[in-house]
Amino acid sequence: MELPLFVGIPTPDGRAPVMTINALKDMEGEIGRKVFPMVAQGSSIVKNRNNIVKSIQELVPNYQSSVPMLWLDSDIFLEYGSIPQVAKMVKWFDNPHTRRRGYSANYNGVDGRSVLALPGGEHPLAKNLKHAQRLSYAGFGFLMIDMPLDYLFHSGPLGEDVYFFEEVEVELRYWEGIKLWHQKLMVV
Repeated sequence: MELPLFVGIPTPDGRAPVMTINALKDMEGEIGRKVFPMVAQGSSIVKNRNNIVKSIQELVPNYQSSVPMLWLDSDIFLEYGSIPQVAKMVKWFDNPHTRRRGYSANYNGVDGRSVLALPGGEHPLAKNLKHAQRLSYAGFGFLMIDMPLDYLFHSGPLGEDVYFFEEVEVELRYWEGIKLWHQKLMVV
């Protein structure tokens, strides 16, 4: 059974990045399968992430212990011109030998440089990152990963994404050429 590309979107307020979802849906022909956005709204991002994983568990065969999926935060916008690179990342991820890896386009925990809040969707020093370079941590804002279906996200001072990478063996890599925008909601 060919699974869709699950896109997990936890949201505190019901918002989902329609522009980004539309762009991802447009790449279905390139990746050869459906894109299945899964939006969960609730009292916390941790609870929402867990609800998404639980929903995926109900959709996949019982013997499946993990699924390749894209995590996408509700305030992340994908530049449409980046879709060919995202499609390459998704197709590359279909190789069973790359499954223990995660791919991020937006964060290098080694030096703490996030590209999401900067003009152009890229950090000025992103040119120092090489394609497929190993990263220490990445946020779940835009992350392609083989998601273990038995994992329970939990909260704490470090954040649910840091705990995940401390508890699950994942080799994180940088995927170049994907431009993202981080739009924070500001109440005036």
